[in-house]
Amino acid sequence: MFTGAGTAASINVYPTSLDSGDTLTVDYSDIPDGSSFSLLIRGKLDVTPDSGYTMNINTFVIPFSLSSGTVSATADNSVMLSLNYEDSSGTIKTVTKYGDSENKCSISESQDVSAGTYDNMWVEGTSGGDDIVNTDLSFIGTKSGPDSGEISFKISGIEHAIITVICRVAGETVTNSKIVVGGGLVTSTPTETTSPSGGASGGGVFGAGGLFAESTETSSPEETYSPAGTISASGIAETADTVASSDKELYYAGNGAPGAVIMYDSADTVPPGWNILGKIYALISDGSEIKGNIYFRIPDSVSSENSDSLFVGMYKDGEWVKLSSSARDGYIVASVSDEGTFALIESGETVSSTQSGSEQSSEEGMSPLVYLLVVVVVAAVLAYVWVNVKHKKQQ
Repeated sequence: MFTGAGTAASINVYPTSLDSGDTLTVDYSDIPDGSSFSLLIRGKLDVTPDSGYTMNINTFVIPFSLSSGTVSATADNSVMLSLNYEDSSGTIKTVTKYGDSENKCSISESQDVSAGTYDNMWVEGTSGGDDIVNTDLSFIGTKSGPDSGEISFKISGIEHAIITVICRVAGETVTNSKIVVGGGLVTSTPTETTSPSGGASGGGVFGAGGLFAESTETSSPEETYSPAGTISASGIAETADTVASSDKELYYAGNGAPGAVIMYDSADTVPPGWNILGKIYALISDGSEIKGNIYFRIPDSVSSENSDSLFVGMYKDGEWVKLSSSARDGYIVASVSDEGTFALIESGETVSSTQSGSEQSSEEGMSPLVYLLVVVVVAAVLAYVWVNVKHKKQQ
């Protein structure tokens, strides 16, 4: 049983090992209505290179509904990925995307999820040149329905895999469970020895001159991923020290990256004057310490002169806070020391840069023009009063 630190919700996932076609149960309790809820089903699959693969989620039973919802699928080592899901009317919808230059695919559909049983849901794709595929299926939205109950589904179409189930409630990870399918992976994942494209081997997190290039100066562990300094946006790629969102809009570089997961997430409405650009993401640790930087890609729609209005927002303890952020080479960068829910925020207000990143300036002074107008109005009023008083005395 796992209970979130700041929420009363608890979730138990069982069994911890099963065979293809068996049922997996997510037993939950104390999830109140109106809570943001995210369910990620991640499959690490044994595949034949350059061949088709499938992960079926059959007889998916969910006791509550998810409004303002999103259904997403992602995959690496894939030249093509299809998301097939059943909507609330029973119609099967299919969305297909082709892989990018790194054979990564990402699909995201706005779709509310009604309480009930869904017989057919699956992701299928064509693998690239490697024999391991990581594919995700996620459901996100605002929960409405029984506070306690069971979500269950059958996993089929795969003989050997590691399944990870992650549930988040109100911006906190309530469970991060691993399930072995068919005894686990048969294929061992080879150790990567190649350097990122455009970077020299051993030159830093992304190679020499890369976005997260290693400093030549000696520094303490606390300073290794400090936002200070100059970086270059060339040679972006994932290595053992970084993890990226499936859409490559968010990177994390630092301690705990090898086992960390970045998934889509949801959270309460941001404060007035804040506008979320793009999606909301969760950075989730595998138990290792999180201490590093997150990098949000600045959207093309934002001009360089307006980048000063952008910052990273973190949803924590039921509220959004502003993290101290800086714009560098096409990214908004902020230091983080814990997992959590993050978004790129555009502010319509003048926001001060603070150590905690959660305070806004409330002492903005008036401009000289405003002062001048105030002085003129006060002088006019005093002159009017003086003239009238003098006139009455003369009478």
